[in-house]
Amino acid sequence: MRRQRNLVHIARRWFAAPNRNGREYKWTANSRNEVTTLNRIINEQFTATCRFQGTFKDINISDTLVLQNKWKLLIFLNYDRVYGRYGDYTHKDFDSVVKKDFEPLGCEVAWPYYEEGTIWSDQGKFLASQNGFNLNFVYIVDPDNVCRWLDSHLRFPKDLDYVLEALKKCQSQYGKILD
Repeated sequence: MRRQRNLVHIARRWFAAPNRNGREYKWTANSRNEVTTLNRIINEQFTATCRFQGTFKDINISDTLVLQNKWKLLIFLNYDRVYGRYGDYTHKDFDSVVKKDFEPLGCEVAWPYYEEGTIWSDQGKFLASQNGFNLNFVYIVDPDNVCRWLDSHLRFPKDLDYVLEALKKCQSQYGKILD
């Protein structure tokens, strides 16, 4: 009987035992589900350098007059991999799609720029854990600054049509179509 007690004691000490107090995640990716929820007011104080209206500009969601009372499409993907330095498409390709498809629907498109793959790649880390936005997500925000749609890991430019259909659906569902 004494040996069995020692085996149980060794098993408890050296092998994984369930955490009786509940799980505590220290990995930040698990907190993304708490941040990215639908029908929540976004962080209106978010400021970043974005591809916006044909150029790179510093925009603030609450201070930029063009963004007020309009639908907003916020794309948190790596711009350089699609349209920038390493991409197969040019800036003009993206701007023409925005002007042709999104602006007639009363939607402004902002693509926050962050560097990836350099020694300065820490710039993108604050987006992953703060300000209510996460990398690799696309957000559709209504004129009242409420997130109405989000999706992750889209492949651009192929999925721009999918995002356009989602925008039309959100506008018809929430009744805030602007002319």
